[in-house]
Amino acid sequence: MLQLYVTRSKIFLGLDKTGTERRFILGRGTLPQAAPDWVRGTPTFKLSIKDKSIVDLTPPTLVAAMEPEVSPEDPVEPEGIEETEDGSTDLEAPAAKPVGKGKKTGGRAVGLQ
Repeated sequence: MLQLYVTRSKIFLGLDKTGTERRFILGRGTLPQAAPDWVRGTPTFKLSIKDKSIVDLTPPTLVAAMEPEVSPEDPVEPEGIEETEDGSTDLEAPAAKPVGKGKKTGGRAVGLQ
């Protein structure tokens, strides 16, 4: 269960696994209110967090327990990344080279190029 403080009344709509519509209504109040976990995935929740009309007061340990874990057997491959001719990807940046003539800098910072 989430603990939410609401500054404006909200209605959360979602679908369960069978396709049945779920609806949850929170009215404006002075105390934190309990809400079901599925509310976190709705667009209303995400937009309300951005505009600060909802404050999520759920303890961090409960939030971590609610988030699904990614299993190491199923690595997530980024989409839309293509390899270049030399076998590297767009995400791999070339190593930075120090600027200077190769002499000691005497403890001064050396810029990177």
